[in-house]
Amino acid sequence: EDGYYGLTSGGLDTGGRSMVLRSAGGPANCIIDGQERGVSVIKSTNGENVVIDGFTITGGKTGKGAGIHVSGANLTVLNCVIEGNHGLDQGGGLYCDGGTLAIQNCQIRGNQATGSQGEGGGIALFGCDTTISDCVLDGNTVRGITTARGHGGGLYAEGGTLSLSGTTFTNNVAGPD
Repeated sequence: EDGYYGLTSGGLDTGGRSMVLRSAGGPANCIIDGQERGVSVIKSTNGENVVIDGFTITGGKTGKGAGIHVSGANLTVLNCVIEGNHGLDQGGGLYCDGGTLAIQNCQIRGNQATGSQGEGGGIALFGCDTTISDCVLDGNTVRGITTARGHGGGLYAEGGTLSLSGTTFTNNVAGPD
């Protein structure tokens, strides 16, 4: 059912199960808010196949993947708005370490990665096979760099494969405070 869902004790963890999560009315009508409680809003691991379709994902705050954290899973993100998440190291909006990731028709905006590693304010990819199509990455930042790192205000990719089509990058910034 559509509505506002404020997480009170932990994020939504798919728990090793394959599933499809789909809102009825799209991201303007179905919001999942991590309320900056020190968790990823959505976490997908352990080889499962997960589809997330039509949500606003906001308010995540954790070390890696504050909005969405993917590790060794196969994730498809469709028609979502991922905004206002704070990764304390990598992947403010979305973090992927291994597995496959497809992102289509999404807005990834106003996310940030801060701290000593500071990579991928919008998206951070590590050894992840990724396709991004028809998306907008806008206003994502990497700040507070204390080491030689600090890359990819909108997108940082290391290892794996990356295919981009019809995707726009605007107003993304990486650098020291």
